[in-house]
Amino acid sequence: MEIPFAIRRLSYLGYGLRVDRDHPRLDHLASLEDSEEFCWRILPHAARSFAVSITLLPERIARTAAVGYLYARMLDSYEDLQPDRKQGRQALLRFGERLDHEPPDPVPTLAANLARDRRDRIHALLVQRCHLVDDLYRKLDAEDRSEICGLIKRMSQGMAWASLRFEAQAGVLDSEDEVRRYCHAVIGEPALFVLRLVAGRRLDHQEEKEALEVSELIQLANVTRDIERDLARGVAYHRSLRPFLGSAGAPGAREAIKTARIELTLMALERVHAYRRLSDTIRLPAFSFPRSASVAMLSFTEQHYRHQAILAGAETPKGRRRGRPVMRALPATFSRRWTERSLAGLERDLHATAASLRALEAVSPGNR
Repeated sequence: MEIPFAIRRLSYLGYGLRVDRDHPRLDHLASLEDSEEFCWRILPHAARSFAVSITLLPERIARTAAVGYLYARMLDSYEDLQPDRKQGRQALLRFGERLDHEPPDPVPTLAANLARDRRDRIHALLVQRCHLVDDLYRKLDAEDRSEICGLIKRMSQGMAWASLRFEAQAGVLDSEDEVRRYCHAVIGEPALFVLRLVAGRRLDHQEEKEALEVSELIQLANVTRDIERDLARGVAYHRSLRPFLGSAGAPGAREAIKTARIELTLMALERVHAYRRLSDTIRLPAFSFPRSASVAMLSFTEQHYRHQAILAGAETPKGRRRGRPVMRALPATFSRRWTERSLAGLERDLHATAASLRALEAVSPGNR
């Protein structure tokens, strides 16, 4: 007898919370042959903090979101690991169109030797075992498959655009508008995809606008975390880092990285207001796992930016909302009031982090 998802969800959550993402069990993941088991076990490695939020969603939405995100992670792997930009764009666009066919076309080749570390190897393994994700994809409703197909096509086109900009501008996105457009392609489209699933309807213009602002808040967390890794592969999301492409350890790089990280963090934190407004707009039933997912997602995001501010030398508020984001988020399933209070508190903390960074800039002219 098949174990109900409500019970398996607890196992997946526990696995995701204790898994060592820096030392993934590659052999174990490579040995899994059950499509659903493989997808849920590799999701915490592919999605990091998103995995918890996805696992907390209702069963149909969780499964659809997991498949969509794993495909999106494969697109990221072609972008991150393919050194030849033209070949990378071709792979992105081919992957974006493969779901137009039944069965899906074979995935573009991604050589295993392109992986630089264990984190890259887990992503390369996901591409190599795409057939298992395809198996789960084929079990979804036709409407959900159509949503995923549209998501991956739009993402692939947006990421191909970014690749062209990087190539034309010697590896750098030169303006805030370009960075925002990139965020919309890699996180904004998945956010709109999940929100449509959760709301059970198309979003209006204001909801889409706020969802895209939220995507900037979330994706810039990834950008600020990975500045050194991106420089090593010849990519930067701040024009001041152009002299350090391929040489994050060069003289002057450390201070330039710190300054860029502060400015990108402040850019992200200008979008904090959109998160709670979007949550208020998407009215959910009294009992709702998506509310817990939204609180968990903002909790992980707040932790990241507070950590970035501490590393930069800013004095941030301490002692509030410590503990595990998932445990703090679970009561939101049952209580709108808890959700509102939690999101409002996290928003205040994010604003406090922004204030601490601005204060740091004010007393450190060299950081401007």
